[in-house]
Amino acid sequence: AEVVITPYEGPVGRSTDATTVEEARPIGLQAILQGEVAILVLAGGQGTRLGFTGPKGMYNIGLPSQKSLFQLLAERILKLRQLSGEDAQLPFYVMTSPINHAETEAYFRDKEYFGLGEENVMLFQQGMLPCLTTDGKIILETKSRVAMAPDGNGGVYPALQSSGALNDMTKRGVQYLHIVGIDNALVKPADPVFLGYCISQKADCGNKSVWKSHPHEKVGVIALRNGKPCVVEYSEISTDLAEQTGEDGRLAFGAGNICNHFYT
Repeated sequence: AEVVITPYEGPVGRSTDATTVEEARPIGLQAILQGEVAILVLAGGQGTRLGFTGPKGMYNIGLPSQKSLFQLLAERILKLRQLSGEDAQLPFYVMTSPINHAETEAYFRDKEYFGLGEENVMLFQQGMLPCLTTDGKIILETKSRVAMAPDGNGGVYPALQSSGALNDMTKRGVQYLHIVGIDNALVKPADPVFLGYCISQKADCGNKSVWKSHPHEKVGVIALRNGKPCVVEYSEISTDLAEQTGEDGRLAFGAGNICNHFYT
């Protein structure tokens, strides 16, 4: 069947719109205060490409404070709890993988959960899949063992179910989940404006994006595939579509995906 990719058409809230921000923020803060929000960070990878041997979240990006990615995230969550009033509960779920779970767990224990409280932090593991070559052959780690790797960001769905994290959220009364990637040092966990806008739109899911800097920036974009909202990877989009502009002169496919998601 032919795949038709067209520009996204649907509710869009812009952080440059002061009215949207003003209306959305209190809705998001209220949801946090009522214990309806949880944060989940995708942190199953190693820092190999950064020249770092441990879990990516333990990486020190070179700030004067020497804080790791995990610490930056945890301290923002702590601050948001304080800003929400009455030090609201804001449970923090960390998806690790078998290759880094034990080390991540030891790190959080050693750092005393950065003041979040052990009861508010839950670590759970994503699954693993066999590694294949580009022509579909299984890669061996040894003569008798298949090479395995974490099953990607999509592994969050079965992992939430099998680990009991989903049940834990239900028990806590969580209604809204903010999922972010660990390698975004600027991320705003449980951003009240983003949450508030999605809640006000009665959205099942939402995606925060940053506009592409140029047509061929290597980032997936939010679009419609056969009429349904999705992320189209940069490897799946033709040169013509990447360069297409709308009546306003902006890129038709400019909303870059930054792995920053809202779910009910």
